[in-house]
Amino acid sequence: MTSPATPGDSAGVRVGDPFTFRALAVELTALLVTTGKLLGRHWLPVLVIALVGVTAHLYLRDLSVVVGRLGSVPGMLTLTLVPFSTLLSTVTILLVLRRRERSQNLAQDLIAALGSVLVPFLVVYESGDGLKDDLRFYGYQGVTDDLNRLGVDADAPSRVVDGGSALVLGIVAVALLLRLVGSRFAERDSLWSDRDSPWRMTLRIVIGYFELVWIVIGAYALGFLVRSGAGWWHSRVIGRAVGSWWDSVDLSLPVLTGAVSWLIGAGDTLIAAAATAILIPLAWLTMGMVVYGVRTSDTISVTDVATSRLPFARRMATRVDDPRVQRAWARVSEPEGRFGMLVGGIGLMVRSGWAPLAAFCLLYMALTGVPYLVWGAFRAVLPTLDVAGWNAWWDPLYRTAEVLTLLLTATLLAAASDRLLARLGAPSALRLPDRR
Repeated sequence: MTSPATPGDSAGVRVGDPFTFRALAVELTALLVTTGKLLGRHWLPVLVIALVGVTAHLYLRDLSVVVGRLGSVPGMLTLTLVPFSTLLSTVTILLVLRRRERSQNLAQDLIAALGSVLVPFLVVYESGDGLKDDLRFYGYQGVTDDLNRLGVDADAPSRVVDGGSALVLGIVAVALLLRLVGSRFAERDSLWSDRDSPWRMTLRIVIGYFELVWIVIGAYALGFLVRSGAGWWHSRVIGRAVGSWWDSVDLSLPVLTGAVSWLIGAGDTLIAAAATAILIPLAWLTMGMVVYGVRTSDTISVTDVATSRLPFARRMATRVDDPRVQRAWARVSEPEGRFGMLVGGIGLMVRSGWAPLAAFCLLYMALTGVPYLVWGAFRAVLPTLDVAGWNAWWDPLYRTAEVLTLLLTATLLAAASDRLLARLGAPSALRLPDRR
């Protein structure tokens, strides 16, 4: 199989080379060129999917408010579907940009990948306060909806239940149990006619919803319990004693307490910066590796690397014997493995080299400025717009920035994930012209 042109392949950078700025420059150039080619050829379907994803996100939030009229539990169960729209659109874009010979059916690969990418996706989603924003929207709009329907004097129950209540913890436990039981049935080959049976695919969709419920509501419950634990500590005698002791230290040694406070603040800032610049991009990249690893073994195995004609392949021959690479390749190529695929994706990502990871992190950071570019461009076009005009345009501009960010991030992710797999000897999965 002739592989498509991959910019930078001939630049002489090997997978085993140490990290250098030259290698970083090569990877940055390769990712930018490949992303541009993908957008040039497939911008229309990618744009449509991004528009549908953002629109579905808005309507699902509104639906959760309407369903919340039936009770807090139905409302919150519907609310768990909100992040699923963004996840679904991202994975769909990745699969649309992937060559069809890598799979038998787009829907089957989509179902196979969704369960494994939930964990890294929710890391990304929560990093932007997505879960908190959804919950805040649900609570505020729920109160507004109750006031409009029932009036000010109505005694309407709360739309948001206590995160530490037996009801919430019970929902998490039941969803986790159903997910585990359903996975056992889905993974047992003797129960199904083939691995792509329609009923088996349907069961995987249901399992994916259960997984989404226990992760999303579990994160909400965990946050509530952490806040409750902090309040409980400060209400205890020992907690108050520690607080009083620190106040006395502050009075006698203000320089020391000031230095400690500065260090704590600096540490929080560094952790937040590391999460934004490293953790979140790597979570995105894990998603891409998992999605592009689905059914890879149908096309090429890790043992084929040494005989591949890719420029990196012969230099990778020693890594093919690495048991960690073999295990990761097997896991990431197996659609039935949920967290196995996740582990495999992380393993392949780390073993592919550090320069591509750094390049993706830098470009991802650059994409966080897309909303500012949208607002800046609009301001340049209409510099005399008053406050009322800005308020009228705020929502369309915000949604436009969301669509562009999703479109560019998913396309960049496709280019980066494919490049990492290509460095391990896999043929390119991108829908780009073959190199002649």
